[in-house]
Amino acid sequence: MPIKLSATRLDLGTARLDNANLRAYSEVTNALGSVSGATTINLALGSIVTATATAAVTWTVTNPPSSSGYCAFTLVLTNGGAHTQIWPSGTKWQNSVAPTLSVIGTDVLTFFTVDGGTSWQGSVTIQNSSSGSQMWVWGANNQGQLGLGDSGIDRSSPVQISGTWALVNFGGHSSSLKPAGSFWMWGNNNNGQLGLGDTVLRSSPVQITGTWVSAALGAGFSVVRQGSAAFAWGVNSSGQLGVGHAYSRSSPVQITGTWTSVAAGNNFAAAMRSDSSLWIWGSGSSGKLGLGDAAAQSSPTQLAGTWASISLGGAHGIALRSDSSLWTWGYNQFGNLGLGNTANRSSPVQIAGTWAQVSVGGYASAALKQDGSLFVWGINTSGNLGLGDITNRSSPVQLVGTWSEVVLGGGSSAPFSLGRRTNGSLWVWGSGSQGVLGLGDTTSRNSPVQLTGTWASLASGTNHSAALRA
Repeated sequence: MPIKLSATRLDLGTARLDNANLRAYSEVTNALGSVSGATTINLALGSIVTATATAAVTWTVTNPPSSSGYCAFTLVLTNGGAHTQIWPSGTKWQNSVAPTLSVIGTDVLTFFTVDGGTSWQGSVTIQNSSSGSQMWVWGANNQGQLGLGDSGIDRSSPVQISGTWALVNFGGHSSSLKPAGSFWMWGNNNNGQLGLGDTVLRSSPVQITGTWVSAALGAGFSVVRQGSAAFAWGVNSSGQLGVGHAYSRSSPVQITGTWTSVAAGNNFAAAMRSDSSLWIWGSGSSGKLGLGDAAAQSSPTQLAGTWASISLGGAHGIALRSDSSLWTWGYNQFGNLGLGNTANRSSPVQIAGTWAQVSVGGYASAALKQDGSLFVWGINTSGNLGLGDITNRSSPVQLVGTWSEVVLGGGSSAPFSLGRRTNGSLWVWGSGSQGVLGLGDTTSRNSPVQLTGTWASLASGTNHSAALRA
């Protein structure tokens, strides 16, 4: 028989749902973005705080509950172990020892107070696995770019590189980061793009001294971040190293400034600062620097506006501003700017809508919306847009499915694409030349085809691919 509860008899005390302290609790996300220096967590804005550390951080907390209340908040912190973290005053950790955070990756920490924020109890809820992930590679290997210890033997199916890894980046050559921040490079080195002080090809990963947090590989050059400092090496004929001259370097040279992210294209590069400013340099042909002209820049030059992310291709760029608007500029012969025509633009032009993620490869472009919908445009000579044909598109067209990541590879002759859906499945399409799709053959596909397994992140280069296992 049903049980009837009398409001006059049932008293849950401080656990009652109308308790003022419980009623005030709200799991609202407060996204701080890139942080450094003095950083405030305002609990009035939400109890789930996300942030990416780009330099040393000193944390404070405002608007805690009254001294008679109690409260917890969660901090989702990326790259915290790469920088010094000074925690809120009065924080107490288990065994009185502050946690060792991940240099690369995201950790989840919980802070709890019962005295209105005078003191906090801190604990690590989830820590990025120090064991890393398996890395699998496939495609062309004529320059040892697969890192398998040989060159000249292509792979048309995924093959594992020994070791465990955290991030992978491909261009014409290859690189990857391990969870503790060690950085490894391999492949073609004719311009010193491996940063090893010579021009000798490497067919297996070789470590670059230091602890690093992110990398971007262009055509014959590399731009890599060590904390908030950025270093570059390789070919520099267009000033793409950003160090104020056009002399190539085979060892790391620092780019003046402090930086939170880096990007690289064919012969130009870009980086962002913690104030959301975007800086760009290298060849300006076809207006691909977005600075209103075709002049080259050998030092970082600011692009007006506040920005969230950027991706560079063969000769064009696309970027998200802080308000999630999408902007594009540069070379446009294949409609790769997404503006409905093929006219080059030397200054950023907006594509309608609000967006969450961007990707450029060669002369194709892609962007994700917050709901996981994926839009593609540009060159489609190999079916690399995944739309079932080989017709170029000059405006964004939606690709069926819900996606969490997409990377675009190849140039104008053999473009291809890799995409990861929200369930971790990996799909490939476009040119199959040299086995770059990983499907066991060299056949091109003009619609997405699934590659077996569950995957965590993707990379594509000029003619080779990689993915980390989930």
